[in-house]
Amino acid sequence: MAARQQKYLTAQELADYLNVALETINYWRKQCPPRGPRHKKFGGSVRYPVGEVEAYENDPEEYQRKRDLELTF
Repeated sequence: MAARQQKYLTAQELADYLNVALETINYWRKQCPPRGPRHKKFGGSVRYPVGEVEAYENDPEEYQRKRDLELTF
């Protein structure tokens, strides 16, 4: 059985999808703790897994609360 390939968005694609400025996406990522959907780095490229983007979009406050809790342990 072949592994299912995960899809990713670039920061610009995420900004367009969420209808926010690219600068906002970059700002969220650099916050401590980070804001917005989780990201992954591939070399020098930042990508956002589509599943994380969808979870964030469905309920941003709950998503962020869970993400903040994970960082405390």
